[in-house]
Amino acid sequence: GHSIDGAQLSRQADRLLDLQEEDREALLFATRCLDREPLLVRHGLGVAVHLLDLARAEAMPRALCKALAAAAMVHDLGKALLPRDLLALPVLDARQHRWVQGHVPMLEQRLSDCGWVSRPVLDAVVGDINERLDGSGYPNQRRGDQLSQLARLASVVDVIDILSRQRPGRDPWSVGAIYAWLDRNPRRFDEQWVKRYRNHFGAWPVGSLVRYPDGLIGRVAALDSRGLPSRLRLRADDGGWVDGEALAQRGEPETSLAAPAD
Repeated sequence: GHSIDGAQLSRQADRLLDLQEEDREALLFATRCLDREPLLVRHGLGVAVHLLDLARAEAMPRALCKALAAAAMVHDLGKALLPRDLLALPVLDARQHRWVQGHVPMLEQRLSDCGWVSRPVLDAVVGDINERLDGSGYPNQRRGDQLSQLARLASVVDVIDILSRQRPGRDPWSVGAIYAWLDRNPRRFDEQWVKRYRNHFGAWPVGSLVRYPDGLIGRVAALDSRGLPSRLRLRADDGGWVDGEALAQRGEPETSLAAPAD
């Protein structure tokens, strides 16, 4: 119930930026390999790392990249203040849904020590990340021109990450299924940011699970210049890695798969 520690958040955001500069693909891959952290933490880190990676690709200033990563790390932590039984429900009625929406203002009230994060970034990544262009989002049903470019970007990164993860009452989706769903909902998400996300991370994003025509299944750890997997971590029951010529000779993956629980 305490406020977010601004100094600690700053250190952790700097750490993410350092790791991204050191090896961006390793950091992206790591967000899919967490198995002990709560979903709120896994999702927050996943959004932060992918938002940071895309912001860097868009040549955004370092200070802005740091603020985006910091805000993304904590953007869902207001849910930790809600009853656990509520978060475990697979389906919410209207009253329960309004209760869950309250996590946004509860977190905003606890960001007073994070003055180094600019207000436009907090508004976009904490306040508006759950809003939708057609007004169907929450907590304020903001729409269209009311949403900044940062909010539009953040909402795309956020929904792709959460749909890829196991949640109460919902199995994870494959990357292909997520992209297809976004294509069917052009009025809810900014098409330009959806396109930029897909162009940047590709059809076989680092961290995604893929299957080859010969039946080989693994998690993508690196991509080559053509956007094809160049290094693959095999399923836990198989173990090991495949890369180099052994992977290149298999060509392109056949399909993306819904990943098991992290």
